[in-house]
Amino acid sequence: ARCPWMPLFPPLVVEHDFKETGRGYRCVRDIIQGEELLAIPLEECWTAADARAAVQLKPVIDADPELSDVNVTALHLLVERAKGPQSTRWAHLQQLPIEYDSTLFWSTQQLQEIEGSPWHELATRFAEEARQDWATLREAVARATPESRVLLDGISERDYLWAYTTVKSRTAEVLVDGEKASLLAPDFDMFNHCDALKPGSTHFFDEPRRALVVSAARDYVEGEQAFISYGTASNGSLLLAGGFVLPSNRFDYVECPLT
Repeated sequence: ARCPWMPLFPPLVVEHDFKETGRGYRCVRDIIQGEELLAIPLEECWTAADARAAVQLKPVIDADPELSDVNVTALHLLVERAKGPQSTRWAHLQQLPIEYDSTLFWSTQQLQEIEGSPWHELATRFAEEARQDWATLREAVARATPESRVLLDGISERDYLWAYTTVKSRTAEVLVDGEKASLLAPDFDMFNHCDALKPGSTHFFDEPRRALVVSAARDYVEGEQAFISYGTASNGSLLLAGGFVLPSNRFDYVECPLT
């Protein structure tokens, strides 16, 4: 069956497992710069606003109105995933990675590989922030209605970190109605990053169509991988958020404190 966000016309890119980058999108024909690769309607995206409006989550939001957008969206992911095939978002949930390589999931021995660098300090801080968010969410659920307390039944801290990382690493930051919004969009999050592309040139929110649109930032030949830009992310930032680095990253840098 066709997924609800899939266009009726044949797509210009299809999912493919690339040796260098893993899962991504392969061009089905030659593509000219500016052609539209993908358009995902806003109603098919996960947003904090949708999470706050979800009936199951409302008692938790009422218990702690100060819950962060990341926290409520992560909880929404976990609640829908627990529904299994009955979830209206099951197709997208199956598309998401089962696990991540970001530093939140590194062992103590692995973290020692970057010890002494600013990235080690940030990785430690981010891990503490994520665990504090998990504690805050558990407290909010505990203060909610008795019926809502089952939302976290069977959900471990590692499950939460999976949802937390999904929201943190796979959302598109765009302007919707003039306001900054984070959209976790089906199919969009399958695009890999290329630092050679101009930041801000690969995707945007189309207000008239109410859709997240991805366009080709350069020409592609049939069979080539189509990329988007994740912005001016250094290798340290990519490592912390996505668990990968680029062999040659034009936005990479090393801090040199001058005393």
